[in-house]
Amino acid sequence: KGDFMICQIRAAACLVLLLGTTDARRKRKQPKPKPKAEGVEEGACAAGEQKCYASRPAVDGVARQKQAFSAGEIAELLAIEKQVWEDREQAHLSNHSRVFGETTAESKGHVVTYLHAHIGSAPQGQAFLDKLLRLTMELEQEAGWGVASSGLFALPLHRRSVESIRYTGAAARATPPAREGGGGGAVEIGWHSDFMSVMTVSVMLSPAHEWSGGVFETRRLGPDDGAQSHDGADFGDVTLWRSWERHRVQPLSGHRHVLVVQWWLAPAHVDPSSGPAPAFHFTESSDLLLPYCGGITTVDPSSYYAAQICGKFIHELAMRTARPAVDRAPR
Repeated sequence: KGDFMICQIRAAACLVLLLGTTDARRKRKQPKPKPKAEGVEEGACAAGEQKCYASRPAVDGVARQKQAFSAGEIAELLAIEKQVWEDREQAHLSNHSRVFGETTAESKGHVVTYLHAHIGSAPQGQAFLDKLLRLTMELEQEAGWGVASSGLFALPLHRRSVESIRYTGAAARATPPAREGGGGGAVEIGWHSDFMSVMTVSVMLSPAHEWSGGVFETRRLGPDDGAQSHDGADFGDVTLWRSWERHRVQPLSGHRHVLVVQWWLAPAHVDPSSGPAPAFHFTESSDLLLPYCGGITTVDPSSYYAAQICGKFIHELAMRTARPAVDRAPR
């Protein structure tokens, strides 16, 4: 009973804090932009520069490392994906057509293969994940976001999802690359956030000449805030962003293949019975929800979505745990 009361009080306090200070946070002065290389347009990398920060100030955009993974490393990843396709007992993990986010009647979504249950069972797959997590920490620290490297997250990050995503635009410019597996065409991902995750990172698995359009955009200060465009990713490039920021992929023509991995505070999702990870770690207990929301709203106080979504989830948790004592009594 004592634990319940503490949880309820903490949840209510966090709800007031998050919702009551949203406007003030949005008005805080934004950090000054880092100086960009002379002659380099915003959102571009200087010639020969391996690490760069797309869009405006690094604190507002994404971090990117060019040519982070070699053709050999990506070939090993694709071999793991092939194993998933060949696993008939887990056919539900392969080439799943999916539409989500803010969509329209014309949205075709994308095709995803879930690799979370297979990638860690092979040495080369685990090595790929280890390298990707290391790059996540390095890029986050260099971007100055202060998220995973600030000490606010006492728990280590684990994989929440490992998704191989394919887009096939309606007006493909060339013959699509040969591949196994089924699945239909796909052109976009609508506005959404990866709430409950800490960092999201992508690896481009196809060369840029195979598609046009498909610009990756982020939005962090509310629905009326202008979108920031982050173009220029090519084969082997890694792009990192904060998971709670709204983001989308604009419609594209041609064919694009990308790996997307989300890192969160909950245990690693390795269960092959489902593609997406279960949300109960955050929806049924305050043990992770409160540290998560306290952390992201502290390091990113101007984020409209961090405060609003955390307020919603904490409110729902408080309402569930605030049932009359007679309803909670064991039967």
